[in-house]
Amino acid sequence: MIGKVLRPLVLGILVLTATFGMASAAQHGGSGGGKGGGKMGTEMRAAKIEGRIAFLKTALGIKENQLAAWNAYADGLRAQKHKGHSSRGSHGGGKGDGKGKGKGAGKGHGDGKGHGGNKTAMEQMDSRIAMMQTHIADLEALKPLATALYAVLDDDQKKMANRILMKKGH
Repeated sequence: MIGKVLRPLVLGILVLTATFGMASAAQHGGSGGGKGGGKMGTEMRAAKIEGRIAFLKTALGIKENQLAAWNAYADGLRAQKHKGHSSRGSHGGGKGDGKGKGKGAGKGHGDGKGHGGNKTAMEQMDSRIAMMQTHIADLEALKPLATALYAVLDDDQKKMANRILMKKGH
């Protein structure tokens, strides 16, 4: 039993460690233009998502008869990670005018101006609320897929799911 739990955990740790190492290199001047942007940043995000999905599948011990529910859940995770990056972008709340002007435009984590950029406290609060609303919508969209997956798991798999599915980066 311990081997069944430790093996996937060690595999997951190795995958995530390698992924974070590559992402860190890309963010600190490695290939990809720095700050994790461009093609390399996209590849790093995809690798991180796929590493997490592989870890979950292995840790849960997904069986052949559970693949349909698993694949739907995994596709839901992929869709959210891709959507979340493009819709949040700079965590600016998306209220710019499309020309780099307006509330939330071009300000945020990657602009070198600190967490809030030049935003007022109220603009920062609006951005935080918008980000949290996006997270809530993401969880609400994922819940039916997680419920369907959970329904086909056996008791041991459910115990593992209870421990790992809602950890950060689910």
